Amino acid sequence: MLLSRNLLRSDPPTPVFELPGPADQHRMGRTPSIPDGRVADSGEVLEIEPPRRLVLSWRNEFKPELRVEGYSRLTYELEQMGETVKLTVIHEMDKPGSKLIEAVSGGWPHILASLKSLLETGEALEGTKRWPKGV
Repeated sequence: MLLSRNLLRSDPPTPVFELPGPADQHRMGRTPSIPDGRVADSGEVLEIEPPRRLVLSWRNEFKPELRVEGYSRLTYELEQMGETVKLTVIHEMDKPGSKLIEAVSGGWPHILASLKSLLETGEALEGTKRWPKGV
């Protein structure tokens, strides 16, 4: 299964991270956590080509039915297109009918819309500023 979402922007990308050493030594520098202290997701950096491409392994840690599916693959790609930059996000898993891919397919559009708002206005969308209640 595959989810792809594109976002166009008029400025060239600004590097937001720099990881020294070979890509096989990189791990996520911060474990995403839920406000109640649970670990949200885990993974490792699989490939890195600054400032063009970042590939991560990704596993949901807080929902047992998603965690059991194992690691998915998340790819971010930046591509210069004249005066704009195209962001492509691909989140995939070699598991037909993946519940994880179904779940993130609903989340990525909100996250990318909020990123677009943040880049254009300096403010993220209100619905993405807090962890959803009851999750």
